[in-house]
Amino acid sequence: MATNSNMSFPSPMAHVPIHSHEQELAPVRQKGDAHYIHTKDEMKDPRSTMRKVAAFFQALGREILYALSVLRHRRITPEINAAMAKQGKALYDNCEVDKAWQEKSCGLHVFIHGLKAHPSIWDGHIAEEKKINASRTDQEPIETYVPFVPKAGDCTLKEAGDPILKQVKSYIDHYRKKHPDGPVCPICLSGVSNGGRIATYIETQLRKDEKYSDVPVMVSTIAAVHYGTEAFDAWYSRFGGKQSAVIREELSFGSDTAKSLLDEVNAVPADFDVSKRKFLFFGTRDDWHVTHVGSTIPKINKVFKREAVILEGFMHSGVVKGARKKHLADAHAWLNLSRLPMPNRVKPEI
Repeated sequence: MATNSNMSFPSPMAHVPIHSHEQELAPVRQKGDAHYIHTKDEMKDPRSTMRKVAAFFQALGREILYALSVLRHRRITPEINAAMAKQGKALYDNCEVDKAWQEKSCGLHVFIHGLKAHPSIWDGHIAEEKKINASRTDQEPIETYVPFVPKAGDCTLKEAGDPILKQVKSYIDHYRKKHPDGPVCPICLSGVSNGGRIATYIETQLRKDEKYSDVPVMVSTIAAVHYGTEAFDAWYSRFGGKQSAVIREELSFGSDTAKSLLDEVNAVPADFDVSKRKFLFFGTRDDWHVTHVGSTIPKINKVFKREAVILEGFMHSGVVKGARKKHLADAHAWLNLSRLPMPNRVKPEI
């Protein structure tokens, strides 16, 4: 029987890992919210009222400053970006155009934005990654892929994820042609909000494909809506602009799509090498978009490497900056797996 973790929570402070103990899952036919996420009692906020108020104003200030910091590139649409690409000046990637991968790289880091959002939310991460690449004189650089999500994510999970999945597979094929005898080809899939859901979907699809199931994949999500959000039901669908019926269903709290995706994450074939997966979840107690922090930190099969971090004093977008230091450090540690040989991998037919 597949099992998931049940996490206990210390007092909230920035970048505090959540230690876990194990708990058997209920039979599938009895699945409820507690099968997939930690209950509100388990996720109870231990802060005093005064601390919550202080954190709210701190979070609001950070949210405004972060929004202003990424505003400069928000005007760049996929069409403008495509025009910039013809001049070799594109800032982001268009899923419908095949990526021209670098001749040499040590692994791929994918950054996926949220619903009706913009790749510029990752601008700070991308700038840091460029600095890190410039300093990697002893190793091949990290390849980055920062796409405009199809239809801005206002579509089915499959419609949003498959074009990005296609590009990830293209990178793996390219890498293997350059390194037919190894080393391994690590991938880090980073997603914020709805992008976290897309990143998780892409991992499950790679795992199910024999050609790509041996690729080491890390999923790192920030303020993700793995289990939907009660806020979407309560106010976002009414006051957050127009959304398609399908995304309203998929992002509703405890939707069938959410449960199906988490079931796929936790279904591990007997012969699957679980050491080639890692899950890192960031959430914040001051998020008004994903009000149940348990949705950002779902229960994950105990056989996987997994870690959860709860922050305070950050809202839904500002938490991207709040998580940046640890997020990038862990991602780059994973991408350094390319230093390791993998002599037992059968050469793929490409």
